This record gives sequence, C-alpha cells and structure tokens, in this order.
Amino acid sequence: MHCFAAMVCGALDGQIKDNHIARAHLPDLAKQCLHYLETSGSRLLRHSDDTRYRLQLSELTEGLQPSRPLQLHLASVVGFIDLLCDAYDSRADVYHGSFASAEARLEPGLTIVRRLNEIRHLPGIGIATGLNFIKDSQVSRFADAGLQELAEEPILWAVKPDMHVLRLMLLASGRFERTGLTVHELVHLRQDLAALHYSELQPGADWFAQVGPVLHRNRPRGERGLWTCVGDVQTWAAAQGAAPLEVDRLLYLIGSGRYMDGVMLSLSQQQRYLTFAGALAAG
Repeated sequence: MHCFAAMVCGALDGQIKDNHIARAHLPDLAKQCLHYLETSGSRLLRHSDDTRYRLQLSELTEGLQPSRPLQLHLASVVGFIDLLCDAYDSRADVYHGSFASAEARLEPGLTIVRRLNEIRHLPGIGIATGLNFIKDSQVSRFADAGLQELAEEPILWAVKPDMHVLRLMLLASGRFERTGLTVHELVHLRQDLAALHYSELQPGADWFAQVGPVLHRNRPRGERGLWTCVGDVQTWAAAQGAAPLEVDRLLYLIGSGRYMDGVMLSLSQQQRYLTFAGALAAG
C-alpha cells in the first residue's frame, strides 16, 4: 500500500503546478509510474518480487486491461483527479474547503454523505472504503489540533462502518440482544451479516432518540445497515458530547487491538469484546 502510494505520488509530481493538478489518462499514468520506478529504484512491494505488477503497468501503457489489481487502483486515481478538475478547480485545497464551508458545517453528517457520493463510482470505493478515504485525506490537516478545537469540522463525522464498528455498535445500540448470538459468536460475525442484523433489528428500548439526519433515506436497501450504523455512532457521540470520529476510532481500537506504530493491545480480541460488553451492561 505504501509503496503503491509513493509510486503514484512520484509519477504525478510533475503534473502539479501552482497547486493545480493536470488531468491524467490511464495509459499515460501507467507509463509515468513505470518511469518513476525505473529512475528512482523504487519497488511496488517491500519484500516480494514485483515483476508481475510491472508487467501489469506495461500492459496498461498499451491500452490493455490486465488482471487486477493495478488497473482498478490507478483508474480510481484518474477518476479522483477528474473530480478535482471538474468540481474543484483542479485544486486539493478547494476540495478541502468544501468540508469547511458554512453550509458544510450546518449539516456535517450530510456533508460527508455528499462528498462520499462524489466518489462512489470509482473502482473499489464502497461506503466503508469511501468514508475511510475521506477521513484519511482530510484529518491530517488537523494533526496539531485537539478534538475540542474541531467540534464544528464535518470531517469528525466521517465514521467508517467496518467490521468492528458494526459488531460493537450492535452491542452498544441494544440490537445484539435480539440476534440470539453469544459474544463469542459476535467476535467472528461476518461483516455482511453484521450489516444485515443492523438493517433488520430495532435498537434497545434505552437507545437514544434519533437526533441527527436519517442517513439511509433514499439509499439502496442493501446499504441500510451501514448507514444506520453510521447514524447511530453520530447520535451516540452527540448525546455524549463527543466527536463521531472519536467514537469510530475507539471502537476500531477495541476491535482490532491496533494502537500506534505497530503496537498491539495485550488483551485478545474476545477479551476486548467481552470487556466492552461488560462496560455497557454496567453503565
């Protein structure tokens, strides 16, 4: 992932002038990527042989469609550049500004949904990956700020409904007790099944009344569980005076055990889930 990102940045470096990025075409971008790898001595993988990926890049320069994944990833890069050129004056800072306008701050949750809708057509972008991209591409601007300083920033509403967030929010919202599952089974519950439970089950009687927008309205039925989970995180955060992103990251930490710089929490995943369930029951 990091090698791929470094390659794309190196390949596009000459296309950014005066903070404007020029449009890219897939064969040309593939050619620039190959040139970057050859002149920089960089690799597409840290340890393994990357010959297969270089061959994919070579085929892309000729207009062919090789096997996945490179053509999909590079097509998403091209598509996002097109979005910047078509809607944001080809400038990343103008795109950043779309998250910080008065209108955006008036409806932060819906702002995140609208920005996601702009990139949903790109290869590999779903709800979780799209919201994660938005979060990662924007939150670094506030690296030196505290959460309280960012209370009005819509980016704090970028909740990623991944496997752990879905599972743990089933517990937090009171839906889990209606599944008939044990916490041990929850630890291994597939993401699609967790989303289905979230779509079909009602929250517990003591769950907060909806205080934000119902995000799943006018969305495909299959997305209902994911958007309901995102809305629940936002509702829970608002009721606690916290930022939705803060809740999102805490749930991810509990679920994945991944802390900082490769450090892992010492408790097993099952122990972390049980601890979270116990804290909810006691609270």
